[in-house]
Amino acid sequence: SVFIPAGDDFAQGQLYYGVKMADVLRAFSLARATPGQPFYVTDEGGEKTYKGIVTNTGTIADLHLFAEEGGESVAQDEHGNVYLAAGQIRVYSPEGKAIEEIDVPERPIELVFGGPERRSLYILTHNSLYVVQTRWAGL
Repeated sequence: SVFIPAGDDFAQGQLYYGVKMADVLRAFSLARATPGQPFYVTDEGGEKTYKGIVTNTGTIADLHLFAEEGGESVAQDEHGNVYLAAGQIRVYSPEGKAIEEIDVPERPIELVFGGPERRSLYILTHNSLYVVQTRWAGL
């Protein structure tokens, strides 16, 4: 199931520069959330990334600051490393320590793991699609 919050301003039709606007409309993607597993939320405008845990009811609990950097997208590998699209691809350890940077010719806006062994990190930009092979499979 999918839960998309919308405030009264959106539901009642108030306009922002002539169009309806809500935070969810500025989101770059939807992400799978698995009960009992960590879930990451990144905020490009606020320049922060948060980590929480998915409850059995599908809500996010224990949300706390993970990194003092935010971006457009976030992905995780099987070892708990977090890939953040923030100008370039910044890779963080499960503890929130920056461990690697993946340079991309254009600003990334979406990250998705795929391929036969899920070791291909697909990087979408406004104009192109790039792929990088990673050490570990993505979730």
